[in-house]
Amino acid sequence: MWFGVHQLATLAGERLNNRTTADTFANFGRRLLASGTVMLASGLALRFVSRKWVAFGTDAHPFSTWQKFPPGPVYLLFYGGIGVLLVGLLMRFADALWPWLSRGLGVVGRSSFFTYVVQWFVFTTLVPLLHLPVGRLWPVYFTLLLAVTYGLAAMWDRARGNRFLTVGLVYAYDSFGHRKATAN
Repeated sequence: MWFGVHQLATLAGERLNNRTTADTFANFGRRLLASGTVMLASGLALRFVSRKWVAFGTDAHPFSTWQKFPPGPVYLLFYGGIGVLLVGLLMRFADALWPWLSRGLGVVGRSSFFTYVVQWFVFTTLVPLLHLPVGRLWPVYFTLLLAVTYGLAAMWDRARGNRFLTVGLVYAYDSFGHRKATAN
């Protein structure tokens, strides 16, 4: 099920990538806002209607907002709707209102795998080793750890580190002559 969700999201991302002008980008953002609102409202409506037939607190049914494996329709509509709304908001308003946010999210997006690996290491290995006390300073620790993660992602992005994450397909593609030779 998750593979199908991933494939649909990939198709949507490809379609978005084919949109090059700022005007179509903003229009796509508006459509995402409308779609996300419909998805979220549908998920909430299905959850509300299903409460009449399903015992309260039951998580193993298709109308639960908590059933993740396999994802039920309400789970996909509810959390997918929230995700689509957030992407639509960012596409619609981020460049105009917060250009620094767009640039920052772009850095994380371009180095997403590296960022994932770093944050996983920081929060599952480094934090336990540091024995940071949970208390009033925890938001400060969290912010500093996010800044370290972002700083490493920015260095990876500047160094164009994603080029090291290939399995050689580009070279195989070139060896079969699929790329046109450039004029000298």
